[in-house]
Amino acid sequence: DLKSMIDTSGIHIKEFTIIASAVNTMVASISEREGTIAHNLDRIKTINGTLKENTRLARLERQKLVVILETIQDGVITVDSRGVVTYFNRAAELILAVDRHSVIGRHYEHFLPDLPLEKSPHGHLREFQTESPEGHTPLIITISPLRAESEESGYVMLMRDISRERKLDEFKADFISSLAHDIKSLLV
Repeated sequence: DLKSMIDTSGIHIKEFTIIASAVNTMVASISEREGTIAHNLDRIKTINGTLKENTRLARLERQKLVVILETIQDGVITVDSRGVVTYFNRAAELILAVDRHSVIGRHYEHFLPDLPLEKSPHGHLREFQTESPEGHTPLIITISPLRAESEESGYVMLMRDISRERKLDEFKADFISSLAHDIKSLLV
């Protein structure tokens, strides 16, 4: 019983008094350690609860990010520092006409052979054309370094199909050209 102590006032033999004092000291020390252990267990439970909540919140945030990345119209590809694909969203799959499951884990040059990854602190823009059975698809690809904990860990490639913009530019140029021709004809 750690709550009871031996009363040494009624003991007259010196050796028994020393033993009783040692037992009392040991009981006090064990009680103190028990209190410390109980306090530490309470702290561990609190930390564990906080950790579970933070894990739940991180999981929700990750799910939100995945939903955002999967629903945007621009293609998003991430590669590690060696050029191995770590993420490939649905839009990139449609733009490049490549099955994402066959690409993840492989080097990006298998499906983008003419696209070099240049070391640039801010990233860079590059025009690129893909070859598909339907013809050429013009793309604007932004390549930016992916940093984690101030250490470069790969690249993010953001690609946008600009074929619609190109067609609009051609239409504008044709319209202006025909308008200019009509005005010249009228003036002549």
